[in-house]
Amino acid sequence: MHKSKIWGYVVDARDIIHIGQELEVIILGVKPDGNLELSLRLPEEDPLLQYEIDDKVKGVVLNVQEHGALIEIEPDVRGLVHKSKMWGYVAHVEDVVQHGEEVTVRILSIDLEKRRLELSMQVPEHDQLQYYQAGDIVEGTVTEVVDFGAFIEVEPGVSGLVYKADMPCHVTDVRRVLSKGGKVEALIIRIDWGKRHLSLSMKDL
Repeated sequence: MHKSKIWGYVVDARDIIHIGQELEVIILGVKPDGNLELSLRLPEEDPLLQYEIDDKVKGVVLNVQEHGALIEIEPDVRGLVHKSKMWGYVAHVEDVVQHGEEVTVRILSIDLEKRRLELSMQVPEHDQLQYYQAGDIVEGTVTEVVDFGAFIEVEPGVSGLVYKADMPCHVTDVRRVLSKGGKVEALIIRIDWGKRHLSLSMKDL
């Protein structure tokens, strides 16, 4: 029996199976030489069965990808957090999580057939926005400049908008004042918790 046919990550099958031990197995097939292909992966013992949708669990980042991060909850239990399920707008996943980091996630769906979890990092108690309040002065990076203002990212998952009316002096062309990638200081006027959005001002500093 190959160690891949045992639940969990197995380095040495001898750590689990011993000579003379009685086992319950599934017959997967018969090989050309007459030997049986067996598996210890009994469906009722699948570790995925102990989890339910909306469970909050801790896991370790196994792999950071362009569209999300692969999280291992325990051996043989893994899932993907798409970057749209991380707090705020995420341009680069590596700015939010790194390989080997422990994270808290919420289970959105469980696919027993594909043995795959859909996960979310949008757990309220880990929302970075909770550490800010109206009246705070913050430093951020301009992520987009538009006719009516500029979008500012304070940190991954925390961003807001400063309208040109809230910029110093009288601004007719925002692009002459701010440019993408520039660093600015701004005052938080208010926080929209529903939209997870900061209203910012640069003229009241």
